[in-house]
Amino acid sequence: MLLYKFKSCSGLLYLLDILVHQRLYCSPYADLNDPFEGQFKTLIKSIGFDPEDISDPNLRRMFAGANERLQKRPRTKFLDLHEVPGIGNPRVCSLTSTCSDVRMWSLYGDSHQGVAIELDFTGAMQRVHEVKYVDALPKLGETLHGPPTAVDVLTYKTTHWKYEAEYRLIEQNPHIDVTGRIKRVLLGTRTDSAIRELLVKLLPADAKLMQMELDHDGAQVRIGREIERVV
Repeated sequence: MLLYKFKSCSGLLYLLDILVHQRLYCSPYADLNDPFEGQFKTLIKSIGFDPEDISDPNLRRMFAGANERLQKRPRTKFLDLHEVPGIGNPRVCSLTSTCSDVRMWSLYGDSHQGVAIELDFTGAMQRVHEVKYVDALPKLGETLHGPPTAVDVLTYKTTHWKYEAEYRLIEQNPHIDVTGRIKRVLLGTRTDSAIRELLVKLLPADAKLMQMELDHDGAQVRIGREIERVV
């Protein structure tokens, strides 16, 4: 499966880190641009009490009924991922399955002055998690397998973000090796010629450099011509 990582060229060091070291950086989930990242709803039941602790039999019967009703009335609570025991500090690298959406280039590709790095995750899809888009924060509860995991929580976003067509790598380490997975680097329609000349020389040997162009009929961008490499 081909996925894309958008990068601005204004932070050239970060772009070169991907291309030269062939690795992706994973951000702490709290640093992502959605303020609701890592938050979810859960149903909890009141713990109640043991009626046998009450010595008076009349009071015991009365409180037993109240306690039973209380325990049957679950309530919703909003939690953050860091409140789940044993989660640690999960990190996220965000990718997308689209390279043609104008909004993605405008927001994440530095207003079409940046690039999109095409990566082939064939044989490694078990590490890639598709994001599901929902109308409200997800409702996750404890199951027989335990509390929600980082993957359970971080693979949901609200429908505001659906255009991103996002896939995520969810790791504990700050970097993920992608040696041999970089197939093409797509230049935005406004990428500076100096950046193009630099990338021609620094791309991995088996990667191609492509120029994006406007698709007026589809009101999107599309992959255009290949830019020749320097021998």
